[in-house]
Amino acid sequence: MTEVHSRTRYNWPLIGLHWLTFLLIVVVYAAAELSDALPKGSAARSNLRAGHEMLALPVLALVEERL
Repeated sequence: MTEVHSRTRYNWPLIGLHWLTFLLIVVVYAAAELSDALPKGSAARSNLRAGHEMLALPVLALVEERL
Protein backbone atom coordinates (compact mmCIF):
# COMPACT_ATOMS: atom_id res chain seq x y z
CA MET A 1 0.00 0.00 0.00
CA THR A 2 1.42 3.39 -0.95
CA GLU A 3 1.07 6.42 1.23
CA VAL A 4 -0.23 9.62 -0.36
CA HIS A 5 1.03 12.94 0.98
CA SER A 6 -1.47 15.74 0.60
CA ARG A 7 0.82 18.37 2.12
CA THR A 8 1.19 21.46 -0.04
CA ARG A 9 4.71 22.70 -0.56
CA TYR A 10 5.01 26.46 -1.05
CA ASN A 11 7.69 27.96 -3.26
CA TRP A 12 10.65 29.78 -1.73
CA PRO A 13 9.48 33.35 -2.50
CA LEU A 14 6.27 32.77 -0.52
CA ILE A 15 8.20 31.20 2.34
CA GLY A 16 10.59 34.17 2.32
CA LEU A 17 7.65 36.59 2.31
CA HIS A 18 6.17 34.78 5.29
CA TRP A 19 9.36 35.04 7.35
CA LEU A 20 9.99 38.64 6.28
CA THR A 21 6.51 39.56 7.47
CA PHE A 22 7.08 37.75 10.76
CA LEU A 23 10.45 39.43 11.31
CA LEU A 24 9.07 42.90 10.59
CA ILE A 25 6.14 42.36 12.96
CA VAL A 26 8.56 41.32 15.73
CA VAL A 27 10.76 44.38 15.12
CA VAL A 28 7.80 46.78 15.06
CA TYR A 29 6.40 45.28 18.26
CA ALA A 30 9.80 45.41 19.99
CA ALA A 31 10.28 49.06 18.98
CA ALA A 32 6.90 49.97 20.45
CA GLU A 33 7.57 48.13 23.70
CA LEU A 34 11.11 49.43 24.11
CA SER A 35 10.09 53.02 23.45
CA ASP A 36 7.65 52.86 26.37
CA ALA A 37 10.52 51.94 28.69
CA LEU A 38 12.52 55.04 27.80
CA PRO A 39 12.04 58.47 29.39
CA LYS A 40 9.58 60.79 27.66
CA GLY A 41 11.25 63.40 25.49
CA SER A 42 14.49 61.45 25.03
CA ALA A 43 16.07 61.18 21.59
CA ALA A 44 16.20 57.39 21.81
CA ARG A 45 12.47 57.21 22.51
CA SER A 46 11.57 59.44 19.57
CA ASN A 47 13.92 57.47 17.30
CA LEU A 48 12.28 54.19 18.29
CA ARG A 49 8.83 55.67 17.76
CA ALA A 50 9.85 56.94 14.32
CA GLY A 51 11.28 53.51 13.45
CA HIS A 52 8.07 51.88 14.64
CA GLU A 53 6.00 54.16 12.44
CA MET A 54 8.28 53.77 9.40
CA LEU A 55 8.23 49.97 9.58
CA ALA A 56 4.50 49.75 10.23
CA LEU A 57 3.68 50.71 6.63
CA PRO A 58 5.72 47.90 5.01
CA VAL A 59 4.18 45.45 7.50
CA LEU A 60 0.74 46.66 6.51
CA ALA A 61 1.59 46.27 2.81
CA LEU A 62 3.01 42.76 3.29
CA VAL A 63 0.06 41.59 5.38
CA GLU A 64 -2.40 43.05 2.88
CA GLU A 65 -0.55 41.32 0.02
CA ARG A 66 -0.79 37.99 1.80
CA LEU A 67 -4.52 38.30 2.38
